[in-house]
Amino acid sequence: MRTLKIVCSIAVILATLHIAHGVHHIVHVAGEQSMHGPALWGGMLAAAVVARFSLTGGVLLLMGK
Repeated sequence: MRTLKIVCSIAVILATLHIAHGVHHIVHVAGEQSMHGPALWGGMLAAAVVARFSLTGGVLLLMGK
């Protein structure tokens, strides 16, 4: 059971890094020309909130709390 918790927490943390990479790609790589519109900013905010909760959950799962 402990091994399953470790594997799941690592998977959650990797998913969080994937979300962070997507946000980084949109902000820095796509450039200024694609950064307009409330839908895009709302999506970015939602992705940041999901990433924050996901990272917190993965760390708590890894620590066993």
